[in-house]
Amino acid sequence: MNRSSLRRLHSQNIRVAAALMGTLLLFSVGCGNARPIDRWQKRLTAFIVHQGHKDPSVLRESAELRSPQSLRPSQIRFSEIDIAGPGIPPFVTMRDVHGVLLGQEKDRFFFLLGVVRRPQNGRMQVEDLRLAACTLHGEVHQCRLSAPDPQALEQYLSADATNPSVIHRTFPMLDDNFRLEVRGGLAVARDERSAAVWRISLHDASLASR
Repeated sequence: MNRSSLRRLHSQNIRVAAALMGTLLLFSVGCGNARPIDRWQKRLTAFIVHQGHKDPSVLRESAELRSPQSLRPSQIRFSEIDIAGPGIPPFVTMRDVHGVLLGQEKDRFFFLLGVVRRPQNGRMQVEDLRLAACTLHGEVHQCRLSAPDPQALEQYLSADATNPSVIHRTFPMLDDNFRLEVRGGLAVARDERSAAVWRISLHDASLASR
């Protein structure tokens, strides 16, 4: 191989390396800047501010936020769907967040949030469940989250252990039956089907999930 050919090969290698670095950088920027629940909170804030004119009751009035297929018409959901941007390689895993509105207490809205891991080529899996207490003052939206609770997550998922086809699936399921109780500065969410429980303190910055 002569010197001219070596130069051309070296130049091609540099371009390929630069392209690969660009792809990895795009992956890092596109998927690493915001956690899934942070994205969900920002979308919720934008919806209430712009669609509801800062009135959170728009969540109860919007038909498009209700569960699809009308099988659970009373269940109100708010979701943030993770969409792969241009240049994101096909092996990247997306994470969607689905929030089920459990109730309201004064100016707080309570959601049970499910983070669903969605490989572009593979089965979906529920990988996190959190109780969230959200308030909106002006255009400042704050959500207090329960701490990660792998035990409650496993208990929720294991309720379908007799039916392997629905294990590690999306959230929520049609047969979920959530209950919310707010008493003495403590919010407690319970799934009647699995008996999984999530708790969150409303008094201070301390969070508890069980």
